[in-house]
Amino acid sequence: RGTAWLAQRFEELLGCTVRVSGRCIVARCGWDEDRPLVAMYSHYDVAEVGPGWGTDPWKLSAVDGYLYGRGVADNKGPLLAQIFAVRSLMRRQAMRTFDDEDASGEFVMCLQDDVPPHQAGEDAPAHKAGGGCPVNVLFIAAGGEELELVRNALREARQDGWLRGGVAGVLVSNASWVDDERPCVCYGGRGVIDLEVRVRGGEHDLHSGMHGGLLPEPM
Repeated sequence: RGTAWLAQRFEELLGCTVRVSGRCIVARCGWDEDRPLVAMYSHYDVAEVGPGWGTDPWKLSAVDGYLYGRGVADNKGPLLAQIFAVRSLMRRQAMRTFDDEDASGEFVMCLQDDVPPHQAGEDAPAHKAGGGCPVNVLFIAAGGEELELVRNALREARQDGWLRGGVAGVLVSNASWVDDERPCVCYGGRGVIDLEVRVRGGEHDLHSGMHGGLLPEPM
């Protein structure tokens, strides 16, 4: 349900073209190849509920001016901040509204249609969605914290041309705050890389003193 809900928010709030691979959502806003592509990574679900909760982790609770719930700060709140930051840029563009409401009863405000070039066709209007935003944006929202959910989704997106031209930068809103008023801006982070190394040597151990100068050591 969380995956479907978030995918719908990308479509309604930003007019994104959305694809879902497992529990990973990839949403693209803007297809203007003259603009750089900025990727924004986040996750909308977290690890399993652990001990120490003073409230029901599955319900958003207000306590002494703070909101408590599973994954509120890490990383659902920052993910919504990403979405509404891009939306604030895109509000420069003329928006059209719909007279009816969606099934949930929420009023829907949408941007003009945002479709990939290969779906638009030759007779598509010259307007390019994201006109108020200086960059194209690729949202990557994983359905879990620090899980291997993104690789296949990005591979499929790259094969379909969603990363054409390369990514100019990556924004990750998954850091701490200095205090209640000031967020912590991180300029870089350690990467993670997986390697598989295969080494082939002799069929059995050899004495280094007797054979060390004759046979190569694979390591």
